[in-house]
Amino acid sequence: MTLHGHSPSRSRVPAKDAGTNLLNGTTAGNPGKRSFEGMTTATISSGPMGAAAAAGLTLFFTFFIAATYGFGIYLFPVIMSDMRADLAFIYQQAGVITAASQAGFLVAAFTSGAITPRIGGGRVVVASVAITVACLLGLGVAENIWVIGALLTILGGMAASAYIPMVEVCQRAIGIRHRGKVLGLISSGTAYGVFVNGLLAPYLLANSHWRIIWVTVGAGTGMVLVLAFLYLSTRGLLSGPPPEERAHEPSRPSARVLWQRFKGLLGRKTVVIWTIMLLNGFTCLSFQTYFSAYLRDELGYSAVLAGTLWTVIGFVGMGGGFAMGALADWITIRAAMAVSYLLLALASLLVLLHGDVIMLYAAAVAFGLAFYAIFGLAPAYISRVTTARQSTIVFGIGNILLGFGAMAGNFLGGQLKHMTGTFDWTYILVAAAAFMLVLLTLPLPSERLHGEPAE
Repeated sequence: MTLHGHSPSRSRVPAKDAGTNLLNGTTAGNPGKRSFEGMTTATISSGPMGAAAAAGLTLFFTFFIAATYGFGIYLFPVIMSDMRADLAFIYQQAGVITAASQAGFLVAAFTSGAITPRIGGGRVVVASVAITVACLLGLGVAENIWVIGALLTILGGMAASAYIPMVEVCQRAIGIRHRGKVLGLISSGTAYGVFVNGLLAPYLLANSHWRIIWVTVGAGTGMVLVLAFLYLSTRGLLSGPPPEERAHEPSRPSARVLWQRFKGLLGRKTVVIWTIMLLNGFTCLSFQTYFSAYLRDELGYSAVLAGTLWTVIGFVGMGGGFAMGALADWITIRAAMAVSYLLLALASLLVLLHGDVIMLYAAAVAFGLAFYAIFGLAPAYISRVTTARQSTIVFGIGNILLGFGAMAGNFLGGQLKHMTGTFDWTYILVAAAAFMLVLLTLPLPSERLHGEPAE
């Protein structure tokens, strides 16, 4: 990887034209003179935005994650019983649909990482959310369970293809001082979506019908998408890759070119990042999947307490991503990642000890802080130590590994329960893997040593 070792505060000058600073459109040696090349639309999208513009971008991207993950993935389990009562499908079919949705996520994680450098992250994000809107509205009128399954599979894919390119967009548009906070807040968008589900679904189920829920979230997402499209267009973030990148991109790269590009990424740092993302899926999704079952079926707590603890997790997560991102901007992203993994280990140990309800509430707070932050800090770190082109590939492959880690963790957790009769070993494994993640962050170089990566 080509990395700069200069101070982040200095402006970057592409090697092909040391006389022109493409970030701000000024000519070297004459800050007050604007060059023609520096005034292109693509240049706007490749430089840090002002505070107000960055806030708008963060707001829209956070909503997109709330829609693609919160509505697209997590709404179906909330209203599945009501849909099942109307459509008469069995839980085995629901299991097949859930697995297909995960497969859609994995496929999209790979393809979005490949196409983003060619057509631009902003375009991929908007297209993914537009497809999400169509699928959400489609679920409001679908009559066949397999049509519903197909729509949910597409929604699983759109969650991945919307999130991965956001790293590339933020790398171009958000200054490095605030990128950790921004990606942390964006990643916590899932918590906002889940929170809305918890408010909207009970009300509309009691007063209307489950179809109205899908139509409501679909229409609401569509209206926000129109505003976001206008906003991103005026900021130049839908203009595609900068001309200097397109000039060096073969129209149809050969297999040899793709292999050489992939080999260029294979270093110790990248392998460690991928291992971390694999274990992120293994630990976080295992904790999440079996938490309610452990509380209710094994520890004997009520459904009310389990629901309350999940409300705490969601509420803490709504601000936890931003808080951990702010911490990352203060103590480095690498150090904040270590703190998040320590919180995850603490949450697992508190669940294991479960001396009283207070410990379970403490576990919920620790998990809420860690869970949503973990999925924002990893891309924030990637965006600081790789180029914009590399970041989508590294993060895309990382998301594929994250999906495999989640499947492995869920499978192993279920097997351990079956073999031992308890979820204790599942949470022991999660705690051990979380401590391993802390150790894996140690060999990673601090992102501040690299400054801002070259594009």
